[in-house]
Amino acid sequence: MVMGGAAIGATIRWGASSWLDSAEVSWGVLAVNTVGSFILGAAVAMVGPGVGPARVWRFFVGLGACGGLTTFSTLAVKEVDDADSRSLGVGLAYLGATLALGLLGAAGGTVGVERMVAS
Repeated sequence: MVMGGAAIGATIRWGASSWLDSAEVSWGVLAVNTVGSFILGAAVAMVGPGVGPARVWRFFVGLGACGGLTTFSTLAVKEVDDADSRSLGVGLAYLGATLALGLLGAAGGTVGVERMVAS
């Protein structure tokens, strides 16, 4: 289940990076990290601690799809590769945006599911 989810997530990440990245900014990595955080927050809120069948779902979505979709290593390598072509300020702003949007995405996914369940 993890491997199948990872194959899906990694393929989407590659497509987003190919489509969205520009010479100046890695928009694809920023987008997939934000969306992946939202999906993971929603998935965790849906299945809770992940016991029984929910555990399989959590492995597929969390470890697999979101793990393949989002990646700190890609972010880190892109920042190192881009260090020569961008200013330190731009790089720090990008890292800050990645962290902030990831946290907002995770919170949005969690709160959104919790509100849907409460309704």
